[in-house]
Amino acid sequence: MNVDAFIQRFGAGLEVMAEMPLPQARRAYDKLCRTFTPPDPDGMRVEDSEIESVSVRRFIPQPSTPGAILFIHGEAL
Repeated sequence: MNVDAFIQRFGAGLEVMAEMPLPQARRAYDKLCRTFTPPDPDGMRVEDSEIESVSVRRFIPQPSTPGAILFIHGEAL
């Protein structure tokens, strides 16, 4: 989605909320924001949790296989 389309769609959603009572507007805002959430990636298990009151989402490849991380650092010339 390009920026112009986002602004137009988001603005239209906000206009609908202008006359709503605050509790209803909050629910509508949350619903509007969820419409911008992309689908979970294929081949991933998604786990939501909290670490010290911070929401965390983990994307775990399926099937999960052991792997390695390679970090290479070179000096600037």
